[in-house]
Amino acid sequence: MALQSHAFLFSLVGSGEYSDFTLLRNGHEFKLYQVIVCPQSLVLTAALSGGFQKTTSKIITVNEFHIELAEDETVEDLLSHLRVNAIADYYNIQNLTQLANSQIRVILEKGQNANVFPRVIQEVLTSDRDPDVCSIIASAAATCAEELSELQAFQEVELKHNLSMEILRACSKRIQTLQHRLDVAQHNAAIYRGFRDDEAGMKTSFIEQIDKYMDLLKQTYGCCHCAKGFGCYFEKKYNIAVGTHKFCPEKHQHRGIT
Repeated sequence: MALQSHAFLFSLVGSGEYSDFTLLRNGHEFKLYQVIVCPQSLVLTAALSGGFQKTTSKIITVNEFHIELAEDETVEDLLSHLRVNAIADYYNIQNLTQLANSQIRVILEKGQNANVFPRVIQEVLTSDRDPDVCSIIASAAATCAEELSELQAFQEVELKHNLSMEILRACSKRIQTLQHRLDVAQHNAAIYRGFRDDEAGMKTSFIEQIDKYMDLLKQTYGCCHCAKGFGCYFEKKYNIAVGTHKFCPEKHQHRGIT
């Protein structure tokens, strides 16, 4: 079933309309639908078919998970999605697991403060999780590893081996990514410096040429053929400034200064 169908399922859970069985935990009731859930979970199908005790009333009590209603705060949103992931993984509802993971990823990709992660990681450690959610949490935690390592709350968390390895792998991958970005930035900086030096050299050469022309013109008082005075100017030729004499009164043209 497509993820859009699970989004529709969430809206039905909110209303409880047409529900035909209930998932119960600590007084919280979740109104669900066999036609949607059972095709995706053999465990729930068995439970609703009498495979579990106390299911004749179509009420399933879940004792393995701590479920709370989601609040607007980031941590509570993450915890809620993690708990949906845990239940979906337990009952092997793969598409719902994927949907919960996508919601977790969306929140974490916005960038989170390190203070978010101790509670989130503690929640991940409460039960065996699918490897995807561990990887998502580890990758996000790696983005603020320095700040996270200084938090007392994080230091008190007893990390399991698999999650520790995920965080280490995520940190290593992030280091490689940052190193690649640094290498690219240094390469681009070297190219920029080369262009800058070339431009500075061209400017210096241009100024030196202008100074040479000015010195020569200062020493030129008249036409070398008729000795009469004349004006002079610079013209732009092939992007190089060239000093050129005007026509003298005798109508013969003088070669420009090169």
